[in-house]
Amino acid sequence: FSTLLSLFLNSFKRGSAQEKSLASSAIGLLALTAGYCDDNRELQDSLTPMLKALDPGSPPSLVKNVLDSLAIIAFVGEEYTEDTKTVMDRIWQLIVHKPSSNVQVKKLSPDVIASAISAWSFILTTMGGEILDFNHWKELVSGFSSLLERTDPSIRMASGEALAALFEIAASRYFPDDVVEGLKGKMLDQMSTLSDIERGDTHAEKKNLNQLIKLFSDIENFLVDGESPRTSTMVGKERLVTDSWASYIQLKFLKNVLDGGFENHMQRMDRYLAEKTRSQYLKQNRKGAQMERDSILLESG
Repeated sequence: FSTLLSLFLNSFKRGSAQEKSLASSAIGLLALTAGYCDDNRELQDSLTPMLKALDPGSPPSLVKNVLDSLAIIAFVGEEYTEDTKTVMDRIWQLIVHKPSSNVQVKKLSPDVIASAISAWSFILTTMGGEILDFNHWKELVSGFSSLLERTDPSIRMASGEALAALFEIAASRYFPDDVVEGLKGKMLDQMSTLSDIERGDTHAEKKNLNQLIKLFSDIENFLVDGESPRTSTMVGKERLVTDSWASYIQLKFLKNVLDGGFENHMQRMDRYLAEKTRSQYLKQNRKGAQMERDSILLESG
């Protein structure tokens, strides 16, 4: 693991734009395959050079691959650290322009902005809603609501999913009900208006249009009755079911990143996690047996 990571990082730091793009993808896949360990400091150390590549002047393919890798590293790390906060803040700068930022969002292509939103949402759902206080939550809802007004379907879809995840978080937190309900009402009006606009768009690609209309409908239903859409994906002989916006966003992100390798990877991870659980169980049993033997020896002595 360490040797491969070092090689990939070296390529990322010194290679051409294309080599950097490939290296960032390799780092992400390496993290996803071998990064489930107690000590992932080496992975965290790879964040700094990759964060520097999140620049509007970088090739779109490089920025998108770096975004995916940063999100995956946060995913395998599982804990909300200062490094994770730095990654989320840096991605947020790409998503929404702030006066204090030197990043010019208008230079980014719509698909890169959509990728940034998806990566940010993936990290959020991995870390959990506890990382957000109420004021930060309100700021995010406002920001993504503005992004819903963009004309690009991919930005609208990613923003809608992010908003659904944020309102799902609000349902599990003690946020002021009157404020949450007020924002929920505004969101419902916005969803209804956008759905009408999308249905009247004769120039949009039919597949994207149908996906967007369905998403808006699912979000409206969720805001009204609290029911998240259920999806299922076959992995080998097992059916993987999502019943929350968080799990839906995570599954969709991993499927997009892994593409054709999704099923194979998930099957390997199932075996890995099963073996890891078995090893921990045996280790605990051995520890318990040793303590019992020590106790017997003390009593006999």
